[in-house]
Amino acid sequence: MKEVPAVSVSVLRSSSSGNSTLIWNKKHAILVDCGLGPRVTEGLLKEHGFSLGDLSGVLVTHAHNDHGKLITIEKLFRHGTPVYCIPGVKKVVARGLSGKHKPQFRILSKNPVMIGSFSVTSFAVDHDAEGGCVGFCIYSGEGDNTKKISLVTDYGGPGDRIAENLRDSHLILIASNYCAKMIVGPSPVPEYVKRTHILPYQPSNDHCSDVLLHVATTSGHLPEAVYLLHISKNHNTVEKAVAHSRHVLHAAGYKQIRVLPTYRDVPSETTHLR
Repeated sequence: MKEVPAVSVSVLRSSSSGNSTLIWNKKHAILVDCGLGPRVTEGLLKEHGFSLGDLSGVLVTHAHNDHGKLITIEKLFRHGTPVYCIPGVKKVVARGLSGKHKPQFRILSKNPVMIGSFSVTSFAVDHDAEGGCVGFCIYSGEGDNTKKISLVTDYGGPGDRIAENLRDSHLILIASNYCAKMIVGPSPVPEYVKRTHILPYQPSNDHCSDVLLHVATTSGHLPEAVYLLHISKNHNTVEKAVAHSRHVLHAAGYKQIRVLPTYRDVPSETTHLR
């Protein structure tokens, strides 16, 4: 008899052009971020057997367009699909809506919230987004069969604070935005943008791998896999990001943790946690 996954994850897209991650179990499906257009999102969901109307909810990390595209949020509201976010994000998003469809916002606080059969908690991260920015810990299952999926993107600040929230995860999705060597010198991005927006509020490959190593050394169990999100096309490569975190973890003896890439133009490999 074929074993049914406890929960499955596919990063549909991850980049400054748009971010969206699908998480589903045998009962419900949710999205984390909806930074792609509605037609693209619908097409990607269809590949996994879902539609916008099938979603139990959509979590939005922050109000930047590549994480919460207004036209997609309006389409979700048309289907009656709720959008979960912190109060500041709701305020920013709401003022850009056309008003054609009844808003279906659900406000997140420090307390866990049930979205279908998923239990979700949020935690604040440093990012230059009006309204604030959060990461998520998403739990699927009950008792000893519970799986923890943690996601954090577009973050700066102390890595140990991030790591505390990611401990004991079965799967981690974390940004590894830029390579410290590649961001130095000429690039299509102005120096003031690097200095004021990227360096303080985005993680380097080094920052990301430090967080992952902290998680590995302080967790009761290791994550099965790690997805690297939001890899810059100007100051990084998918190969560099993956190789760096893989090297750091393997050198410390954590060779069993798979380090997986995500992409700006195609979905990632799907992970099924059993």
